[in-house]
Amino acid sequence: MGSYPLLTQRRISRRMRWKLVLLAVLLLALGLYDQVTAILGPNWIWIWLALLATALMWFYYAVLMRRTAIHVAPAFVRLQGPLTSCKISYGRIQLVTPGKLDQHYSYKSLSLGERPALKPLFHRTCAFVELNSYPKAFKWRRLWFPRTLFGTSKKGLLCHVDDWMAFSQDLESVRARYQARQSNARNRPQMTLAGRILAEDVEFL
Repeated sequence: MGSYPLLTQRRISRRMRWKLVLLAVLLLALGLYDQVTAILGPNWIWIWLALLATALMWFYYAVLMRRTAIHVAPAFVRLQGPLTSCKISYGRIQLVTPGKLDQHYSYKSLSLGERPALKPLFHRTCAFVELNSYPKAFKWRRLWFPRTLFGTSKKGLLCHVDDWMAFSQDLESVRARYQARQSNARNRPQMTLAGRILAEDVEFL
């Protein structure tokens, strides 16, 4: 099974984890300073709660978000997010073509938080996996995946990976084998029936 990390999420992970480390250091320094001076008074607990929340956010961005990838398996394509994954049947895939983010989103439509991570990838070619429909599991996709992973002019996935051509070839190769297996499975009963008829004719002769 081929595994292809998604570059957008990797870039967001790198940017956020260092910002959160800096924030954690500042909060820790303030908390330790308060232990000596009691400058915060009864509000000292909020510093430590904020430090705990920062640590949880760091774990999400530095560890869980780095899991985001698209996996090419023999029976399906699996989109892995930080907390959940969704399977896409090859029957839903129309074709895989070169695509770009700017074909689906204008730069002005990106939020200030999205722009730093997406700017280097905005005009870069990616693999666009066009779908005839989204799986039911994608009903709440905006909760688990960034919106810019999904096309707007057509249904599909904008997959920014290290080598989009290798990913496309891998996906199309596995999809062709899947379709061949499906075709053989549909034709096998008919061939078996024809074989029986021929066998009966030979026996009759």
